[in-house]
Amino acid sequence: MAEFRYTIDSTDGEPIPVRVEPNDSGYRIEVNGRAYQITAQLLSDGQLNLVVDGQQAQGYVVATRQADQDLRLVWLGGQSWSLLRHEGRQRRRDKRLAAAEGALTAAMPGQVRAVLVTVGDQVAAGAPLVILEAMKMELRVTAPKAGVVAKVHCAVDEVVKRGQRLVELAAPGGEP
Repeated sequence: MAEFRYTIDSTDGEPIPVRVEPNDSGYRIEVNGRAYQITAQLLSDGQLNLVVDGQQAQGYVVATRQADQDLRLVWLGGQSWSLLRHEGRQRRRDKRLAAAEGALTAAMPGQVRAVLVTVGDQVAAGAPLVILEAMKMELRVTAPKAGVVAKVHCAVDEVVKRGQRLVELAAPGGEP
């Protein structure tokens, strides 16, 4: 049976392990050593209808890629989490991603809440560049690698579409 491994970012800086194992009645999910039995129905808008250990719940999930990592942004019961998926193999980039190297785009429609950089800023890998709000969740767009901000294509309070360019990075001392 397939097993998926994720890590949850935590406030104390230590990642929390998550195991997801499909079974006959849904999924067995183990978070930091505690097991849950979950059935889930994912609707087209990212909404989740869940039954967690017999209790009904609703939430949202968004799958995105940032810095060549698969992320799942989950909102449930007023809390949100970023889950990083771990895979045993490296995914190949598609042609569209390769063509957009250096350009960071919106993973989903949302509203720009903060632009944290300006043209010419030097940023480290993982540095937050833009904060979006989508489905009442805060999404941080971070630098996939160190570089220099070449262009900023968004402004605070602007509503952006999925795939819209937000920021372009250039290699330090080079081109995007």
